[in-house]
Amino acid sequence: MVPSLTALCTGLNSADLASLSQSKDAAGVLAAWTKLAADAPDAIKADMQLVATYLQAAVSHDYTAMSGAMTGFQAAIAHITTYIATNCHA
Repeated sequence: MVPSLTALCTGLNSADLASLSQSKDAAGVLAAWTKLAADAPDAIKADMQLVATYLQAAVSHDYTAMSGAMTGFQAAIAHITTYIATNCHA
């Protein structure tokens, strides 16, 4: 696994969206996700950035921006999930 992919795969543990609603550190999850999105491989960079945009809007209670980011959100999560399943467990 190349170093940037290793960082992505291990970094997703600290940016786990599944536990975000129970996290006492939403800002920390957002910061981790934003960093991962910036460093993401080109194949999923746009998807990671869309999720980061949505998270930023959610943390700042910007419901208009959240609504805009919802377009494509489900597809982005599916694409990221498929990419991670294919590439992080090699």
